[in-house]
Amino acid sequence: MTKPETLQFFDKIISNYHVNIEFNAEVYGMRRLEGKGGARFQVESSQGVYESKVLACAIGIFGRPNKPKDYRLPPTLKERLLFDMTSQQIQNEAVLVVGGGDTAAEYVQYLRQQDNRITLSYRKADFTRLNQQSHDALLAMEERGEVEILRNSNIKEIEDEAGRPRIGFAEPEHTARTLDRVIFALGGTTPTNFLHTLGITFNGNGPVFDEAGATNVDGLYLIGDLVVGKKGGSIITAFNSAVRAMKSICIRDLSCQPRPVS
Repeated sequence: MTKPETLQFFDKIISNYHVNIEFNAEVYGMRRLEGKGGARFQVESSQGVYESKVLACAIGIFGRPNKPKDYRLPPTLKERLLFDMTSQQIQNEAVLVVGGGDTAAEYVQYLRQQDNRITLSYRKADFTRLNQQSHDALLAMEERGEVEILRNSNIKEIEDEAGRPRIGFAEPEHTARTLDRVIFALGGTTPTNFLHTLGITFNGNGPVFDEAGATNVDGLYLIGDLVVGKKGGSIITAFNSAVRAMKSICIRDLSCQPRPVS
């Protein structure tokens, strides 16, 4: 399916099955409950406290984004210096994407669809971290003039210029420029403290789980990027891991019969 078709399908599923979704709910902590009826877990969030018999974590391998260490981010530009594209509507703006991985390339492609003028800053000369599809798409966009790529570029400073970020680079060949928005795609780390506090067993590769994402803790499942290793996976991998987990939950935890997938 195309992206619009996929989103429409999600909306249909949410409506038909009355899925209860709490948007803008930041999770502060998760803990196991002992001897409290059928509830095994308690989740504390900005929207309240929830208890459940089954808990599936899909916080992603990059749940906590890396932030720049070599220069200061002006607090007055908080709304214009972003680490994802979900918190702001970005359209018809001058945007700088910082990074050289698949996420950065995907940001560039998405932002172009929203009629933005895009610059990509990457600290190396060649893109060695991109999968082939992202690599080819990015270079094709550069050839068509849809993105300006600043190779071998390192940001030296970011200043507030009348409410917009002004970017200064360490290399003299890259002149300073003022833009509407900066989006950082610098990778990140998984907030493993959440998982440790729940009693999940870890080994040298990370949390331990079976083919369905079930951990050593009864009723606790990991899905999405958490089950595909440090390099992350694709959205298809995430969907498939969720299907396997739901089938297992239905059999092991809720005594229901999994529905066949048509």
